[in-house]
Amino acid sequence: MKWLALLCMSLCLLSPVGLVDVDSGSIGGDFTLTDHHGETFRLQDVRGKVVLLFFGYTYCPDVCPDSLGKIAKVLRELEGEAAQVQALFISVDPERDTVEKLRDYVPFFSPALLGLTGTPEAIRQVTDAYHAQIRLRKKDGQDSHYAVDHTASIYVLDRAGKVSSIIPFGFPAEHILDIVRNTIGINEAESTSTRLEALPEKTTAPVMQLADMQGKPYRLHDHTGKPVLINLWASWCPPCRAELPSMNRAYPLLSAEGVTMLALNVGENQTAVANFLRDYPIDFPVLLDESGASMRQWPVKGLPTTFLLDGKGNIVYRATGEREWDSDEVLEQLRSLLKRASG
Repeated sequence: MKWLALLCMSLCLLSPVGLVDVDSGSIGGDFTLTDHHGETFRLQDVRGKVVLLFFGYTYCPDVCPDSLGKIAKVLRELEGEAAQVQALFISVDPERDTVEKLRDYVPFFSPALLGLTGTPEAIRQVTDAYHAQIRLRKKDGQDSHYAVDHTASIYVLDRAGKVSSIIPFGFPAEHILDIVRNTIGINEAESTSTRLEALPEKTTAPVMQLADMQGKPYRLHDHTGKPVLINLWASWCPPCRAELPSMNRAYPLLSAEGVTMLALNVGENQTAVANFLRDYPIDFPVLLDESGASMRQWPVKGLPTTFLLDGKGNIVYRATGEREWDSDEVLEQLRSLLKRASG
């Protein structure tokens, strides 16, 4: 029956891999819609909170209830941190999803979830801004039982209203929870800084048995004796995608100075990563952590996070957020830190 469930999902799901092949800086933006209480909602009014945003519709038979159920679970698990998060369900079917319909539907999942609707033009402006795809499967103008194909990813917006993660459909609630908690924990001033942060205490890198893109086992501790720069990233994370080209340009420069560079993908399988690398090639080794365990084992505040390890396998510096890794400023800083770590 697994094939039947997948067939049902296809009625409500576009781009199942969840990748958005556009410049990360062009995704998102403020909007004004009507919430399920009949009040005007402006995205800018929740600035300072982390936002979970999902496009769907109330007549959706499976994908939308599944995703909204996971969002509701995340909100419950956050407990005291939930006040720092606003979850939004934006209807892509405003013809049927009236304020009254949303008022009956949305609270079933969570009282903290806000349903939003508006005119078809207003909804289209929002979906265009977030590069979400929509297709109504209407047979004719009188068809009231139509399905709506739509992008089923969950967008995570940071406190500044910037899209920080685009989570593909199908990720478990526990993984979404990790991403939200990490986004909550990112200090905005730190994430936009070019400085690398020294960890307050000596921290040994986790002992992890990973695999490379060819499926061969890869042990981080095999590199003991030389400094290692390891970047934790995911293809659905816009800042990760934005910084990887500069990291790839820095690779030959740092490699010539004895630095091992590794790209550790978090939470995706080999096929998804291979598809991504066709458009965003990486010359240094790419490792896979499909289970996402590294989000708990490393001192990660959010994605992307890059760690600098000394020759003894200790994490000595951390960079949270996007960097221009081949810039003179960052390269000079890295070289200084490398000398300090080896001293």
